[in-house]
Amino acid sequence: MDTIGFYPLTLILTFLGEPDGTCLLLTRRHYARQILPMFRCRVNDGLVAVNDRKHRHKFQVSPVQGPAVLLQRLNTRRLGKRRRTMSAVSCQNMTTVQLADHEWSEAYRNFVVARENSTAFQFPYPPPLELLRFLDQSISSPSSTDYLKQSTGTSLLVSYPRSGNTLLRTLIERTTGIVTGSDTRPDRSLSKELAESHNLVGEGLVYRSKTCFVKTHWPERVGCQIFEGHRAILIVRNPFDAIDSYWNLNVTNTHTETVTDEIYERFRDKFEQLAKNEINVWCDYHRYWLKMSRSEKFPLLIIRFEDLIQQPNVEIARILRFMALINNTSNGQGQQDQPLHPFWEQRIAHATTTTGQHTSLGSYRPRTATRGVKSIGKSLHKERYTSEVLDHVHSIAAEKAEADGGENMLTLFGYNINEQSFPANFVNGSAPDKVEWECTLPSCTSGETSMMINNGELIRPQSCPFGRAMRSWRRQHTNNDQDPFPRVPR
Repeated sequence: MDTIGFYPLTLILTFLGEPDGTCLLLTRRHYARQILPMFRCRVNDGLVAVNDRKHRHKFQVSPVQGPAVLLQRLNTRRLGKRRRTMSAVSCQNMTTVQLADHEWSEAYRNFVVARENSTAFQFPYPPPLELLRFLDQSISSPSSTDYLKQSTGTSLLVSYPRSGNTLLRTLIERTTGIVTGSDTRPDRSLSKELAESHNLVGEGLVYRSKTCFVKTHWPERVGCQIFEGHRAILIVRNPFDAIDSYWNLNVTNTHTETVTDEIYERFRDKFEQLAKNEINVWCDYHRYWLKMSRSEKFPLLIIRFEDLIQQPNVEIARILRFMALINNTSNGQGQQDQPLHPFWEQRIAHATTTTGQHTSLGSYRPRTATRGVKSIGKSLHKERYTSEVLDHVHSIAAEKAEADGGENMLTLFGYNINEQSFPANFVNGSAPDKVEWECTLPSCTSGETSMMINNGELIRPQSCPFGRAMRSWRRQHTNNDQDPFPRVPR
């Protein structure tokens, strides 16, 4: 066991203890303390020697649980909610795995019948109550339209932190019914929050057999495993909101909470130092992926966060067309304007229009995706940055562009305050169109290019005080997280 390593060992133990009761004991200290003593052998019954009263082994709760168990629990909870709020559910003696696949294939068959009869079709359950499945559990999914099942290799969901990766994962799962993965260590508190509280059960999951979408922040930080990627979907968000959200992520250790103005003022110097450092990381990160696409011919699709929250149906459709094109290029059938199958069009409409303009994306509610275009540039509206910091941000972007003869990253994506009047340009529709900055869909087949993720040189140095070191800084000022910073009520 010494050679296996702590994280792989916890996964093994979790899968071995897949029955829910055993997993509960492995992952919840409260229940372990309540239940295990009932099975303790008494010294007087002759089963335990009197001289062997010393406890030789100590029960230790595993900090993580396997994605398979988390998915079963999630689907079970959703079935329970259906029974309480909708008509009775007939499980037909199926496991949640079988039922998830059955419901997906049944929906497709009913869609085909309705289309043939020219009648209206509606999916029976809202997205928050639909069952999810792993890719290898899509046994009876419609092969003629399932771009995900047919695709080869892994699609990377890449982004600078706090750029909308989690929101995109939620929309992809609701559209496809397939669990998305992540290369983040699942025993970290933020990963456990996503997996257990926000229904993203694929934390730590990078295996192609289970999912074809894997979130990563590489090369800003290294993930828990080295794996191979074959194409990338780059989620870009304006650095002002992204850096402000990154600050809140570090000082609250949550995905959705925001500290009060008092904390901003108290640590104004720290916040400004972080902002000045992070604009370098933000520029370098996007330049890295643009270079991978242009120089290495790595298939890349760019999704702007600001477009995603305003027109999620358009952006999700672009992702599926991107997948379809990759699958067809080997046959010479790829076309950028290839229409989606009507089933996928309805799936997208179902996943993006029944969520109340993204105010009810499950339990995960992004900080700035709740009021559409009004939330774009929210950090600027709240005057989080001084004019000196804003000037520094723009000068760094210009200097980096001049140094390597490339584009100014702010201007490329429409985030330049001085030249493009960001964020007003997103309100009046004058932001750069996708055609101007999008890396064209690949001219090569997906099997011809690949790259190893989490293997190589990082953009952010390990010694950076605004990376992992922010955890120690937060704990130093919050009595080891016992007295957290005050937060704005949500």
